[in-house]
Amino acid sequence: MDKTIDKTGDQSGLEERELIERCRSGQESAYEEFYREYSSKVYTLACRILGNTDWAKDATQEIFIKAFSGLTNFQYQSKISTWLYRIAVNQCRDMQRSQTRKREVSIESVSDNMESVSLLEQVENGKPSPSEEQHARQIRQKIIEAIERLPEEFRETIYLKEIEDLSYEEIGKIVGCRMGTVKSRIFRARELLQKELKDLYQEMIGGSVT
Repeated sequence: MDKTIDKTGDQSGLEERELIERCRSGQESAYEEFYREYSSKVYTLACRILGNTDWAKDATQEIFIKAFSGLTNFQYQSKISTWLYRIAVNQCRDMQRSQTRKREVSIESVSDNMESVSLLEQVENGKPSPSEEQHARQIRQKIIEAIERLPEEFRETIYLKEIEDLSYEEIGKIVGCRMGTVKSRIFRARELLQKELKDLYQEMIGGSVT
């Protein structure tokens, strides 16, 4: 069993390396494949950080322009996704600094990607009637809105951990923080979410939350 897992991982890494080398050689089809492979996740990450679909679209374009031009310098010291997310986070931070208007929150564009948030699962598992889809959508929206209201550094880390399922080490490389800082931010983000969603928890489990 272990050998099978190792071979699968090796095969995935080999295919990733081959794709990168094809991009480096200037193959247009490779650029298109690279974009198809990662654009959805990069766009969703941008939506989570920026809270605005139009800004996220612009950010995604800039992120891939920078990624394609920077592939020649990629040293295989981390996963390509980790390297790409680092570019994405930095680009989004740059855009946030340049924006002076009030941030608009986009819920619909990212709601489907929130299915795996642990807090969301906890709430939905406590629902008295899982078949009530409309009620479930309302719950998801409330949780997403709560995450969108988190400070930027908490929003970034909780997304990368809960949605992308990255390790603390990988998140640290992406956001430029030490592992201890990443763990602290994730802990604090979960704490803030639980506090903000106190009434929702109480409604779903029919008990009191202190």
